[in-house]
Amino acid sequence: MERAGFELVGGRRIAYARHDAQGDPRAIVVMAHGFKSSKIGPSRYFVALARTLAARGVSTFRFDQPGSGDSEGDFDNSSFVTWTRTIEHFVRAFDDAGLRVALLGQSMGGTAAMAATAALAGRLRGVALWSPGPMLDRSEQLDADTWVEEDGQRVRGAFWREAEAVDFLHCLQRLDAPAYMVFGTADHLI
Repeated sequence: MERAGFELVGGRRIAYARHDAQGDPRAIVVMAHGFKSSKIGPSRYFVALARTLAARGVSTFRFDQPGSGDSEGDFDNSSFVTWTRTIEHFVRAFDDAGLRVALLGQSMGGTAAMAATAALAGRLRGVALWSPGPMLDRSEQLDADTWVEEDGQRVRGAFWREAEAVDFLHCLQRLDAPAYMVFGTADHLI
């Protein structure tokens, strides 16, 4: 069963799509999209993956970060810290409900997912990261209020400064769940 809705997180309406597996599944994958993306993922990949997992007995939960897709807010004012806290919110909610939770993050969503793992010790059964940006170095000269535009999407420099403050490798070393990472050999960001 597929359903969509909104949940209030940090004072903002966050749009989501949930794909429930049949029966009484006790496992769910929370999917975190990348920069300039949404809950459907690149080329609608998250939708196809969610349907495939549901058919195999695993539920999924896709959501739009604040200011992205159908969620409330203005992307111009996005915060990487808010992205991380939004991921943490959903993982905690599903874990508190007794589900086994895994996390999938794509691109900047992968970096945010890894950052979130520090606050989610013992709550995750696995982490899959698709082309995360483990070592960012964009903001050396950026003031927090400087606008940065990428392919028509702009955000303040503070977003990148917050993302770069994440010690990705340290988070990975402290992760208490299995991790699977995919990087393309021709990935221009990596």
